[in-house]
Order: sequence, then C-alpha cells, then structure tokens
Amino acid sequence: MRERGGMDPSLRQRAATAALLAPLLLAIVGLGPIALEVSLLIVVSLVGREMAFLLDRIGFPAPPGGWILAPLLFLASLHLSIPLVWEVVALGAAALAMGWLFAGRAPRGRAAVFPALFAHLVGVLYAGLLPAYLCRLEAGPWPGTSAAEALGVRWVVLALLMTWSTDTGAYLAGTLFGRNKLWPEVSPSKTVEGAVGGVVLPVAVAVLGARWLAPGLSIPEAAILGLLVGLVAPLGDLFESRLKRQAGVKDSGRLLPGHGGLFDRFDSLFLAAPLFHYYLQAFGR
Repeated sequence: MRERGGMDPSLRQRAATAALLAPLLLAIVGLGPIALEVSLLIVVSLVGREMAFLLDRIGFPAPPGGWILAPLLFLASLHLSIPLVWEVVALGAAALAMGWLFAGRAPRGRAAVFPALFAHLVGVLYAGLLPAYLCRLEAGPWPGTSAAEALGVRWVVLALLMTWSTDTGAYLAGTLFGRNKLWPEVSPSKTVEGAVGGVVLPVAVAVLGARWLAPGLSIPEAAILGLLVGLVAPLGDLFESRLKRQAGVKDSGRLLPGHGGLFDRFDSLFLAAPLFHYYLQAFGR
C-alpha cells in the first residue's frame, strides 16, 4: 500500500537495498579479480539454488544437490582451457534451452525425468556459465592493449552501470509514460514505453561512460554496445519473470529486502556478461 503523501513502502525498501548493494558490488570489483571471483562464486551458488527451487515449483523435480553443479561449472569455465568453439556451442545450447523452458510446454511431473534433467541443465548453464564472463572481462587483456593498459576493472564497472541503467531507464519511462503493456502474460507491469527507456538510457551511459571507463571504444562503437545491452539485458528479466509466473511465486527468494532473491538482481547482468566479453574482444583497444 502506498503511504499518503509518500513513496510506496515496498519501493522505498527496494531503493534502500539497491543503494547499499550497488556500492558494495563496485567496491568488490575494485578489490581485484580474487574478490570478484569469490563473490561471484557465492552469488552463483545462491542463484543456482533459487533456480532449482523455481524449477521444482514449476513441476521439474530438482535432483538432490544438483545446484552444486552451477558453482562447479563456474570454476571450471574460469580455470580450464576451453576452445572458443565449445564456448560458442555452450552459449548456443543455453539460449535454445532457455527458449524451450520459456515456452513452458514440456511435460512435467515426477514421471517426466528427462525434461526435468534438461530443465535443471538450463539452470546450471545460466547460473554457472554466464557469470564467468564477468571475471574474464576483468582479466583482459584485450586486443591492441598492453598489460598496463588492460584495466579490465573499468570494463566490469561499465558493464554494471549499463546493465543497471536498463532497469532504471525502463522503470522511469514506464512510470512517467507507460500506457501500452509489453507482454502482460509474462510480466504484467512492463510497458512498451518502459522498454524504449530501457534501451535509450544504456546507450547514453555507454557513450558517456566510454569516455572515462572505456576510452578504447569510439562513440559509435559505444552506442552500439549500449543498444545491444538495452535489447539483451531485459531478456534475462523476462526469462526470470516467466519462470516465476509458471512457478506461481512473486520472488525467487527472500534474501534481499524489496528485491527478492539474488536471481532477481542478477538475471539481466548474467545474460549481458557474454555480450560485453565478446564485444570488447572484437572492438576493445
């Protein structure tokens, strides 16, 4: 309920949590690669458990302790030498499997063993494989840069700011101008106007941020990156919204006041992480 003359209490709680979480994440990134890897390992483990919970509620029984494969995959993708072709194959398989799970047409229940295993494989790939690209992003070095100039921490900060700006731009535009529902069957609160705002703001952040955080990108290259992030990052939020609606729950967890679980906060960032990595591999200087 909205307080008279004030902000909605849930929104106030959400804003307070974000105000604490954002500086904490930026501080962890600034501490270096070990701090980032350890922190993400904890996040991956918790997100893996939240996804297992959602999938079990949907009707795909969770294998006992199966979520542990997410942090194991995260570590393996960072510390084992994997050929690029297999990385691309794994990402393609993850995308196709997410689409299959999003459609929600697979047989469910205790007898549907193989669909359940496949669904949880999607969870492991999403929670374990995608966030590893944030660590790779920080590690560098990028083509055309020397080791001294490969300040990967700047790329990670830019990735965080741009991903957050998609949510912020969508919320502001949706609140001020939202009239037309984007996809009410999946996420009733999202609007077309909000989606446009979620694309415009990351483009602006990319163009401005590239000047200080990613000087190797030209203005057009930064703008294209912002556009791609604005289009790709919200898909992570839609994917999670779809899972929650199928599961019949409001949040994936209760860890973060006003936000729900960690999956609720990292869904977009995880999906955008490979985009940042490969885009900067191609254009970073």
